Amino acid sequence: MNEWRGADRPFDNAPWNKENQPAPPVQPWSGGGGKVTVNKDNVLQIAKLFQDKAIQLYETVDRRANRMRSKPAWDDPVSKDMARVLNYRLIDASDSYISRARQYADNLADTAEELKATAKSYGYTDEDIKRALDENG
Repeated sequence: MNEWRGADRPFDNAPWNKENQPAPPVQPWSGGGGKVTVNKDNVLQIAKLFQDKAIQLYETVDRRANRMRSKPAWDDPVSKDMARVLNYRLIDASDSYISRARQYADNLADTAEELKATAKSYGYTDEDIKRALDENG
């Protein structure tokens, strides 16, 4: 009865497990997204907006991931296996809901970094950028 269960990864051969397949690629934002007009007057404000939203999303996702973690309903093997499957699919897998949300936050953070580089091209110094992005509110 236990021959299907492996010690470390009991679901490798399960029909619902797609871990052996590569995760679908997450495309960085390029075209297709919303349009933002950036100029010397607003580049730092927009960079701060993207940076703050990325930080907020990382924090929210981490809190939600902790709440999503399942515990076995009972002390039987099926409940334990089901909790592991749910945790893997919802939180731990490379294509889980939590991983996707973190990838979205990564895109926001990457956009903030690109906007910092744009600010430099407009003549802002590293100190100007740091001061603008470290401001509260």
